[in-house]
Amino acid sequence: MPKPGLPKKYAKMGFKKGWREFKKAKRKRGTRKGQVRKTARRAFTRRNNPRRKMARRRMVTPHPSITGMAAGFSLVDDLNKGDVVGKALGGNLTAAINGLSANAQFLIKDDAGRKSLVQAVGIAAIGAWARKALPATKIGGTKLYFRI
Repeated sequence: MPKPGLPKKYAKMGFKKGWREFKKAKRKRGTRKGQVRKTARRAFTRRNNPRRKMARRRMVTPHPSITGMAAGFSLVDDLNKGDVVGKALGGNLTAAINGLSANAQFLIKDDAGRKSLVQAVGIAAIGAWARKALPATKIGGTKLYFRI
């Protein structure tokens, strides 16, 4: 006798006594000792493999931030006094590191250096605010473009 209020199509599908009774009966249907499983266990066969999703994802062209690059380049210009990059490319790494550390200390100690640090942070902060306030603003083409 089907449970009252259960649609006929569900009674035909096997849960005449209700969903809970159907699930209890389903749990008891496992393989017994000595029997071989016909299909693989569902717990071991994952349908949504995250590695597959990562492999299928298309590579995205990076769109760098102009304000972030401007802030970074202003600091690099201050740190490169005395041709630090030229010394590093020439193979004189000791002199390049010494020059870089001296320039970094000068950047913090000197009044002009502190102003340039504050300006770089300000440019980066303005760019971050502009990206949030105007997310669709792009500079350049349709595929290759820069963000604010």
